[in-house]
Amino acid sequence: MGPSIGRIIEHSEEISRTGSVDEVVDVLARLLRRTVKSRWVAVYLLDRERRDFLPALVSGLADRYLPLFQDTLLRPGSIPLIRDLLRKRQHMLITDTRNSELLPPIFRRLLRHLSLLAIPMVARNQVIGAVFVTRSLKYPPFSEEEIAIIREMVSYAALTASHIQLFDESLELALDNARHYEEMRALFISTVSTLANAIDAKSAWTKGHSERVMQISATIAREMGLPEERIERIKLAGLLHDIGKIGIIEALLEKPALLSEDEFPPMRLHPGKGVAILAPIEQLTDILPGILSHHERIDGTGYPSGLKGDEIPLEARIIAVADSFDAMVSERPYKSALSPLDALSELELSSGSQFDSEVVSAFCSHLRRTLSMPQ
Repeated sequence: MGPSIGRIIEHSEEISRTGSVDEVVDVLARLLRRTVKSRWVAVYLLDRERRDFLPALVSGLADRYLPLFQDTLLRPGSIPLIRDLLRKRQHMLITDTRNSELLPPIFRRLLRHLSLLAIPMVARNQVIGAVFVTRSLKYPPFSEEEIAIIREMVSYAALTASHIQLFDESLELALDNARHYEEMRALFISTVSTLANAIDAKSAWTKGHSERVMQISATIAREMGLPEERIERIKLAGLLHDIGKIGIIEALLEKPALLSEDEFPPMRLHPGKGVAILAPIEQLTDILPGILSHHERIDGTGYPSGLKGDEIPLEARIIAVADSFDAMVSERPYKSALSPLDALSELELSSGSQFDSEVVSAFCSHLRRTLSMPQ
């Protein structure tokens, strides 16, 4: 293995360990000064919007000259060297910098005792920057082997920096999308909550019922160890489980007694009406089964389809328990509120017939633990 190949591999490995474009630039400049005994090294990166080269790092230059570089933009339109680097994408060696028309006057003054090697940073067929390596005229000019090493190092650094930039841009885009998604989701949830509250407001006795069912349903789902994504669906279904009541006359909702046999059928329609209202909303497709079946019973005597056991979606089985518990502990025109303990007893009495026994067990365990009651 020749010395240049060995050096290239060694330096490429060091560059590859960087985690940011600034680190790439810093390591590249340090390696170039050490490897080819450069007087100073300057790295400029291309601003893709302005199409100017902006200073990223100058290493080895006397402090009194640093402001000249830090405040200097390299514009392709006014500096022939930069224009040629962009067009030809090849390195350029200038040994007589004092009289070179390729350089701006400030460069000619600063480089009057130096030779200059300019190398474009090219990655994915795009120029992303330029590297300038200098050497005192007291020493021999850069050899072909040194130029080959420098070009390979710059090429590898350009590729590494490009990958980092691409990752950062992708990450920023992902974060922007996530922020946008969260904003849209928050707006969506707010709209849905407003709709649910409008349903509850049809009766003074049901105010806040939908939000309480949502919270209880989420509590049960977490107690059962369901994944967060499914819990989110259950929360939405719980919030909107009674949305179909928007089409039911308020007299039935406000009646201070249990519904008669004639009055009950219209109430039985609200799960199906809820699904019909929400079906056109694509984001809510996954929650419709939970809404449609939350009045089904484990023994098959529920509505609207008479499903039994595991035929009933788990989301619906959870909402059924949450809905019934909140109804039991709430004051209604035809009944007094039960205590949480009495409501738990009622749930357990109907476990396996009206309610899913696993759902009831999870909720009862949670509530007794929360209330410090014996299991």
